[in-house]
Amino acid sequence: MNYSSEPTGPPPDPSEGHERTDIAAKPILYFLIGLVVFGGVVQASMSVLMVGYVKQDTKAPVPKDDILRDRGATDRPAPLQQNTTADMIRMYREEDEILTSYHVDPKSKEIRVPLDRAIDVIAKKGLPHRDVAPKDMPTADPIPRAGKAYQTTN
Repeated sequence: MNYSSEPTGPPPDPSEGHERTDIAAKPILYFLIGLVVFGGVVQASMSVLMVGYVKQDTKAPVPKDDILRDRGATDRPAPLQQNTTADMIRMYREEDEILTSYHVDPKSKEIRVPLDRAIDVIAKKGLPHRDVAPKDMPTADPIPRAGKAYQTTN
């Protein structure tokens, strides 16, 4: 296929290859009128709906302030964070205390070991493992070996 800008061959016949009439204006005009009417209907219905919501909302009784107030909170300040940096530093100290200390819980019989010590123990002993899989555990198929098509010859 030739993509040059030079004409190739005789000029096209003017009676072929183009539209013989202009675009039809009536369908486009009908579409635009329908679009405006549809938009107006949607706008009017939404306005009626919102006016109904406003009327319904204004009829509802407004709760008194004492219903919304917490009676027990009058003597203490609101529980908002006043100093976020100090709170983060305190949280990091608490986490470090947990991660670097020994603890024995007699109820649940849990023992907490410092993280560095736990890493040393795992590094020396290795991760726990089984030498033999349980008999009721299904075994995976062995890794398939490459066929003749994948083997190289010397």
